[in-house]
Amino acid sequence: MLTFRCMTYAKRAVWGIAAGVLVAAGAACSSLDAADGETASRGDDPDAVPGGGVGRQPSEDAPGAPTASGVVLVHSAAFPPFRVCFANHPDLRPLPDSKAMPEANVVGVEVGSLVRIDPVDDPGDVYVIRESSVRAAAGDPSGPSCGELLGTGGQALLSSDYHVAKLPEGLTKLGSTGVQALAITGCGSRPYLDFLNVDSASCGADWDDRAGNLVANVIDLTATGARADDSTIPVQLVHLAPLLETRLGTAKLEVTFGALASPGKLPTEVATDIALLESGAQVLLAVDQSDEASYGTHGFRIVAREDDGSAKFTFSESLAAVQSLSAPRDVPTTYYRAASNYALLLVGDPSVPATLDGGAPNADRRRVQLLAVPVLDPATADAGATATEDGG
Repeated sequence: MLTFRCMTYAKRAVWGIAAGVLVAAGAACSSLDAADGETASRGDDPDAVPGGGVGRQPSEDAPGAPTASGVVLVHSAAFPPFRVCFANHPDLRPLPDSKAMPEANVVGVEVGSLVRIDPVDDPGDVYVIRESSVRAAAGDPSGPSCGELLGTGGQALLSSDYHVAKLPEGLTKLGSTGVQALAITGCGSRPYLDFLNVDSASCGADWDDRAGNLVANVIDLTATGARADDSTIPVQLVHLAPLLETRLGTAKLEVTFGALASPGKLPTEVATDIALLESGAQVLLAVDQSDEASYGTHGFRIVAREDDGSAKFTFSESLAAVQSLSAPRDVPTTYYRAASNYALLLVGDPSVPATLDGGAPNADRRRVQLLAVPVLDPATADAGATATEDGG
């Protein structure tokens, strides 16, 4: 089977009208480039439910809730790995400009993954550029600026190398006054869809054969002041999966948590019937973090539930798998101990099978999956977290 390992490619494919990078089946890469070092221990959690039970998080307006800033750039589109430029910042290089995709030596945002970037004031339109057209090695400070790439000079890109994604009208600050997800959704043009084997009918009525219909969505990620401890992990689900939404039909989305060996609905409700691009209520997951086996035995079940109780489709994912997809250079025992609550980002396409013939996990990152990211960047949090080299 063909595999896609970000940039340690067996061959250096170039996306053109008839050829492309191998996105469809690949290793579990991610653009949350967490550092390899250990994270320091955290203090007691004043918001934890006594005895490690499950409960709702305090209000986002609760006294003492921390403030933070930054942008979590999320790839949830039918499009190859990308980097972005902002129309009003031609002097910047495409972002991310230094963080490599895991298991790779190039910079970018992998399909079904995320990466942190700095806040951007007055961003303007977002130019979503296929990574292979602006390939750069991690840590390489050279390379053309966005102005040069999107201009008319000798380094200018072809129009087929990028799509324009509109930000919400009137947005003047991105990630400056709080942590925000910048989720790229929608579909690329016909050549991209043909290679990815995506049916354009799932892209919506506004899809264009040449321009696609990528959208830059901005969702607030609230820092509540809660943090993980030995028995709990605070999470808030954010629905960023348009292709899943289009396939729900009359079914309702249901995300639960618990021991994965249990059949059917798991005991802890994470979110039910949540709308696309909306966030659910924050909950505390009961997890025995002193037992490493818990990360493999406990996890999430994502179900499209019909009114008669039957499941239209079902996907399960362990805490260990979520961590591996979100930050493969880390390990669950440190990753789920950040001095922060976690945003739990739902992405993917239910038409992509979760397993291959024979039952092995499907490494295609376009499948339905969850990504977990601490709302507070561990590299900058001052609530007991130890800074890592690049902050994820």
